[in-house]
Amino acid sequence: MLQIKIFEGNGNNETEVNEWLKDNTGIEIKQITMIPMFDRYGYGQGDICNQWIATIIVYEPKEI
Repeated sequence: MLQIKIFEGNGNNETEVNEWLKDNTGIEIKQITMIPMFDRYGYGQGDICNQWIATIIVYEPKEI
């Protein structure tokens, strides 16, 4: 059964993702997607006020 793990934060979340992968060796990665996220001010030209990255990992537990 496919499962999803989502990481959010500044930068590319590389450290958090690698730590999680080291602790979860019994999985098979199906897909990793990095999505830039942002908020816009609700007035003016809609300038970006916050930016972060969401890293989404789709995986499946390995069968023994």
